[in-house]
Amino acid sequence: MTRLTSTPTLSARVDGEPALLSTRPRQLGDLPFPFWMHLLIGGINFVMAAGVLAYRPADPAARHYALFGAGVLLTPYTATIYLTRELLIDGALLHALSTLNHLFLCLTVAALVALMSTYPGRLGARLPALAYTAGMLAWLGQFTRAFAAPNAVYLITLSFFALGLGLAYPQWQRTRGHPVERAALRWFLLSLLLGTGLFAALVALPLAFDQPPPVDQTWLTPLFLLVPAGIALGIVRYRLFELDRWWRSVWTWFFGGVAVMALDLTLLTLFDLTRLGAITLSLALLGWLYFPARQWLWARWLGGPPAAERHTWLRELSAAANPAELRARWLAALHARYAPLESRHDPGTETLIETPSPGARIEDDGLTLRVPDPLSTHDVLLRHADGGARLFGTADAADADTLAGLARLLREAMHERDQAVADERQRIRRDLHDDLGAKLLALLYRVDVGNQPLVRSAIRDSHEILAALDAEPLPLADAVAQWRAEAQERAITHGFQLDWRAHRIDEPTDDGNAVLDARQHTNLARIVREAISNAVRHAGARHVAIDITRDGYRLGLNAAPADWRNGGGTRQIAQRAEELGGEAAWEPADGGTRLRVSVPLQRSTARGHDALP
Repeated sequence: MTRLTSTPTLSARVDGEPALLSTRPRQLGDLPFPFWMHLLIGGINFVMAAGVLAYRPADPAARHYALFGAGVLLTPYTATIYLTRELLIDGALLHALSTLNHLFLCLTVAALVALMSTYPGRLGARLPALAYTAGMLAWLGQFTRAFAAPNAVYLITLSFFALGLGLAYPQWQRTRGHPVERAALRWFLLSLLLGTGLFAALVALPLAFDQPPPVDQTWLTPLFLLVPAGIALGIVRYRLFELDRWWRSVWTWFFGGVAVMALDLTLLTLFDLTRLGAITLSLALLGWLYFPARQWLWARWLGGPPAAERHTWLRELSAAANPAELRARWLAALHARYAPLESRHDPGTETLIETPSPGARIEDDGLTLRVPDPLSTHDVLLRHADGGARLFGTADAADADTLAGLARLLREAMHERDQAVADERQRIRRDLHDDLGAKLLALLYRVDVGNQPLVRSAIRDSHEILAALDAEPLPLADAVAQWRAEAQERAITHGFQLDWRAHRIDEPTDDGNAVLDARQHTNLARIVREAISNAVRHAGARHVAIDITRDGYRLGLNAAPADWRNGGGTRQIAQRAEELGGEAAWEPADGGTRLRVSVPLQRSTARGHDALP
């Protein structure tokens, strides 16, 4: 070597042709691009690691990361000196650089294992020391030729990488129930292990099986840039909350590629196949076994398609009969989608329902999802998704906006339907008032006095129909007063004694007074009327007792005593009570039978928004 390097020129043959080569030490300008590229990549890793150490000097994880960054700087730097030589390099220098390269490589992978054992939590006080000790013993084994195999350094690299990857599992278990720490761990694993793992899979794995890497390792060194880039992006939280959506996809893609390479290398190594034969058999196994198995695992790992879930949302929300039920189903869909540990309304964000919604927003570093309620004037706050197992992400906000949009569209459809029904009712009311009402009034003054009560009853019925068509809610107290006035008028006309009692009818509650809609008002009025008619006309009762009691938002009506006659009237009473969601029953009583009717009532105001139902 000394004689060759001391000669100013050397005779050689290049492509079969004689040529003279000049010999001189390399100058700074002679260093090729790969040398500077390796130096730059290692420097970026080291600066990032040193910055983390400067920010948290007492943190053991920061110290291990700093050693890892130093190893990423020094390992490729020592290797690139002899890998980028043009022709010759001094043997002693080559041996020293190779020895240092192996030392720094062992330091790097040992620091990786130590880092995985301390971040985000310490798995054991002795694990970092054991990792560095094992790394130094591995280097001494190579230095003393105890490990004589040429691929020993790559087997050591793969072993340490597998150990570091294995430590990710207990770290993962440790962060269960802590979504912020789990998100940080996901980002850390993705940036650290993916950057080093790609290099291990594409360089160390083939060389460990005495196979050439698919790409020159000089050009795979930029993969280490994934480490500082990932750490930096994780620090500023860029796309941090979107990680949960594609975290599994990235790792499935990575390990799928590793499995393909491992299959090809196994066929080449174990079965002594030619490269063409190994590729052919590998493609057959991939097509018949690997890809079907991967698709099955992919479906199990990543879950079903979101389109099916959205179809379920639409079906459930569309089944609502009114805005109150629609809102209850919307809240149930939110709970089914996110399974939050806590959900409540935020009374400090009151807005008009007609105001355009700003959309769902992520708050508290992903712990909270704020969803504008499309059916009220407040926001819904959901906290700790999936029982606290994960953070909310941008995909969650998009799904919440989809759910809110569906509820808003259905609310608008209900409003349009109600408006159309109201318009049709108004038309029918106008026709009844102008035509039927005028004719009944004219008939009242033309019939004899004995038939006038019948005409007046028809006019009263027409007024009730017109009132029902107005569809305006009526306070319960006003409705009871109307029923009592009619009952007293009939008592005077038919000559029976009326005992009318009403209890707690106008008693207010915390969430509003009871009201009757048009359908309830009409049906209850006719139940009272039919009860009096059956008692007086059919049973011949001279005394009728009506007792109306309100118990919260339930109305009870008792009529007694009388000898009730089964027929069309009793069937109508039962049908009208059932139509209102209540029930009617006849029970034995002193001197006859007692009618008991119980129906639910409405509230005049909505519930407060302090808590979700």
